[in-house]
Amino acid sequence: MNCQTCNGPTKKFGKDRDGNQRYRCLACKATCTEPHEPKPRTLGAMILAEEKALSVIQHLVEGCSVRTTERITGVHRDTIIKLLEVAGAKCERMMSERIQGLKVKDVQADELWGFVGMKEKTKTKKGNTAEGIGDAWTFVAFERNTKLVLAWHLGRRTVEDTVKFTEKLAHATTGNFQISTDGFKPYKGNNIVDSPRPGHGTAGWRGARTLASQSRFLAVFFVR
Repeated sequence: MNCQTCNGPTKKFGKDRDGNQRYRCLACKATCTEPHEPKPRTLGAMILAEEKALSVIQHLVEGCSVRTTERITGVHRDTIIKLLEVAGAKCERMMSERIQGLKVKDVQADELWGFVGMKEKTKTKKGNTAEGIGDAWTFVAFERNTKLVLAWHLGRRTVEDTVKFTEKLAHATTGNFQISTDGFKPYKGNNIVDSPRPGHGTAGWRGARTLASQSRFLAVFFVR
């Protein structure tokens, strides 16, 4: 096999992680691999055994912290964070592909509060303007009877993020159903409210009409 850079002679130079023969040029010292079909990788470009990656994910799912998982599995915390990003992206893609157009009758939606780095009041007190830190809200909607999570969204508790969340819920469902929320105004105002469909007593998607309690604790809507 000749060098792919200078076309000079080469010699064997070990193998790569997939067992393919590598070569090194005797002239320019460049290395190359013998022609081969790319091997599909579950973890993309990550150099981590799938068994070890599965063990890391199992510990995280069971509630272990990143550093606890690091001590138990021996995998560096930076690798664990990278694995979380890869696994999370795959889970989100699979959820988007499989959870769509479902017929449901009763949906509950809520927002879970958390923070990244520091709380919003501390961020304001310090005059920090970074976008990636501060309060973080996880919007989640699930079917009341089966507890199936239909959609989720991570962002701020704003109209814009609420609209993004409701668009994901619209993708996951079809038909008319009842949705119960905590009465957060963007659910029934601004860009979400639309006019009811002709001939129907309920409002279409991006539209909501209060059916029951007008209290600040509960608002019930019919949506499409």
